[in-house]
Amino acid sequence: NSPTSIDELSDIVKDVRKAGIEGVKTFYIPVRKLFEYLLLQRISSLKEIDDEMVIDYLTSNTAGMSDATKKNYRNAISNFFHYLSNHNENEPNSGNGYIYHLNLSNWQGLSGKKGNKIPSYLTEEEVGIFLSSLDSYNFISDRSAIFYNLIIRLILLTGIRISEALAIEKNRIQEKDGYLLIKITGKGN
Repeated sequence: NSPTSIDELSDIVKDVRKAGIEGVKTFYIPVRKLFEYLLLQRISSLKEIDDEMVIDYLTSNTAGMSDATKKNYRNAISNFFHYLSNHNENEPNSGNGYIYHLNLSNWQGLSGKKGNKIPSYLTEEEVGIFLSSLDSYNFISDRSAIFYNLIIRLILLTGIRISEALAIEKNRIQEKDGYLLIKITGKGN
């Protein structure tokens, strides 16, 4: 049931995204852009694709992007060619498929350690100051004070996303051994 054209693949990606799996575009977009790049190169066979060509594509198409996005592009392209290498035999187990020997791990388009995203977080002292100011904030009503205090503390102390905190339903909260257990359905279900 593999797609036979880039348009069929695009339709599959659209269906997957409609089903709620947004992450598929992280892999699809770099492959789609590579396809467009290869069309411009007028190659006559996929066997002409080598490290130099893919690195040229990555360099020209990811300039100005964050290192995290560049890594996503590199990984998507590497995985794509790994998949092709494992599934491109004319007849199964015939051994006549083409193996791509791409080594993109040495691509110099990344900034190195200084380019990696470092998560932002509050120090213990900053958390204390924040919670103190939350306690003294003059909310519109007692009800909103309780709600916002609970939501903010839950997010701050557990690391869950805002959408996850707001989606918590009563039936997802249980008491056990003096603790509250909250079942969170997060990103990717």
